[in-house]
Amino acid sequence: MPARKSKPSASHRDRLYAIFAANLKRLRQEAGLKMYAAADSLGVAKSTWSQWEAGKRFPNGEMLAAITDIFGVEPCFLLKGEACSCTVIVHKE
Repeated sequence: MPARKSKPSASHRDRLYAIFAANLKRLRQEAGLKMYAAADSLGVAKSTWSQWEAGKRFPNGEMLAAITDIFGVEPCFLLKGEACSCTVIVHKE
């Protein structure tokens, strides 16, 4: 039986959230968008966007893909702060 993958530690998750939050805020500011305008472009509440930028919440995969489309960046850039060559595949039911 293969070993189970363990959940990422809270500190690892917190670092990921913090990196994502900083990159999201920077991209929004560079685009000259107010928080409510960025949230509206995705159809989410301003409070949701605010929590993403504060590192308190993380978007689901579909929202992450939509954010990358809006800002024209790869997911790796949002998650690591560096460019990559990855492909986003979103499955909708």
